[in-house]
Amino acid sequence: MDLENTFSKLIRINSHDRDFNNTSETNSKFRIEVPPYAQEFGQTVGFQLISATVPNVFYNINSTDKFDYIVGGTAYSTVLPEGQYIATTFLTALETAVSADSSSVFTAVLDPLTYKVTLTFAAPVSIIASAENTIFRKLGFGFDDVLYSGTNVLIAPSVISLQGPDICFIRSPDLSSGSSDFDRPGDKDTICSVILDKPFGSACSYESSDSSSTLQRYRNARGITSINIDIVDRFGKELDIGKMDLNIIGKIYFIL
Repeated sequence: MDLENTFSKLIRINSHDRDFNNTSETNSKFRIEVPPYAQEFGQTVGFQLISATVPNVFYNINSTDKFDYIVGGTAYSTVLPEGQYIATTFLTALETAVSADSSSVFTAVLDPLTYKVTLTFAAPVSIIASAENTIFRKLGFGFDDVLYSGTNVLIAPSVISLQGPDICFIRSPDLSSGSSDFDRPGDKDTICSVILDKPFGSACSYESSDSSSTLQRYRNARGITSINIDIVDRFGKELDIGKMDLNIIGKIYFIL
């Protein structure tokens, strides 16, 4: 679609403008209704992202993180309260949760010099460091389905790592041309990525230049009556910014 002979208009999308009466929506996944009198959305032929601001409030421990292990022939799956943990609070919470789940004493001790964790169970343990066993991986036990078993004491081969998401992706099936150049699972309808390079609680931003590849041309003119937005990590999992606002500024191209 040639955009040279079209009109253009800047638009601002903010999660604060969503329908707060819709309990299924959040500031990270929402829909903005387009006013019926907005003629520029009647035959839209392209979209270019100008800027996006995302608060870095993504927890390093989420409700989907788990610690799977087998002790005494019984399988357990321990989860922790969502939150932003440091090493000491993380290990204390893990000790409490595992001890409660397995009804036995469990300790997780951090070596202050090597920054590696030693796990001590009440009985011999069997644990697979799979991609799904995310808490075990954060403790420094790697991945690729390595099996740890035969003893009740495990020393992590790598340092503890509590890093949360380092990048997020903003998706919109209504504004996107239907494809994108981001090399990640489920890469579709992504309009931009934002690097989370600011400390927890700070705002991270993306700004494009005039020559940016964020210009997305539609194959045919489309009528846009609503704009759906959501934020995901590199694996396509939805992220949560809580009560903070997502802000996007872009330019739509249209014909009348």
